[in-house]
Amino acid sequence: MRANFLHIHYKYVAEYATFSPKKQKSRNSLETPTRPQYPPVMDSFTKATSLIQGAIHQGVVEFVVCAGARNAALVEALAQAEQKGLVKIWRHFEERSAAFFALGRCIAGHPCAVVTTSGTAVAELLPALIEAYYQKRPLLAITADRPNGFSGTGAPQAIEQEGIFGIYAPTGCVMDWQCDRPWHCNISLDESFHIQPITWVSAETTTPVVKNRLDVAALARWLREEHENGTVVLLGGLEPDEQETVWNFLQDLAAPVLADATSGLREALGGLQLPDGDRLL
Repeated sequence: MRANFLHIHYKYVAEYATFSPKKQKSRNSLETPTRPQYPPVMDSFTKATSLIQGAIHQGVVEFVVCAGARNAALVEALAQAEQKGLVKIWRHFEERSAAFFALGRCIAGHPCAVVTTSGTAVAELLPALIEAYYQKRPLLAITADRPNGFSGTGAPQAIEQEGIFGIYAPTGCVMDWQCDRPWHCNISLDESFHIQPITWVSAETTTPVVKNRLDVAALARWLREEHENGTVVLLGGLEPDEQETVWNFLQDLAAPVLADATSGLREALGGLQLPDGDRLL
């Protein structure tokens, strides 16, 4: 049985080795078979660079990075951008706290990105993205993923990352992001990649952050005309540049206020702030 197996095996090898679409000179000559030509695959570093360039174009200047093996190409691209003075990098070792730190940076009024490796590290971003969704903060989640061939194989750190955050952060191209809500960019990368110097494209024109501005004057007119007495103000989250205007308005209105912590005005309201307001609700 062993002799028969070896005979068949070597016969197969000889037949494969002599295959060629060209005219064969001899059956005994061993020629290299012609291999199909495939279009070149974009290198992981090139893909990572393109994504970071797009994020910068969208106005992202701060990146909170949790480094790992899978997102090494992203980390290298960001390091080169930082050397050029294009971005500010914050380095964290734990994804959940990194995402909340990035959310805090968004409060300053400009988009911020959090960058993670693949697998369960991605899932750690969900709590902060939910907060960003309800606060309408421009938080960008950039997650490295294993190559598509690993999907559904049960390989370590290979989970379904596309659409993992649902409505709270849709998955899509960074250039489709309107910077008015959380967004998710998922990129498949190989751990091995070829590092090259990056030629950064000028990003003078960036997407402005869309804010739902509070029309304080219109609100004041409505309250004075329609509700002269019996008004209690429920004060929610405010942008830093809105706080002074709202504080002046509340002083003129002189109505009791139930202020949420996100308003930033609890300590400044003095006697207008209702004590134990949460219990009253």
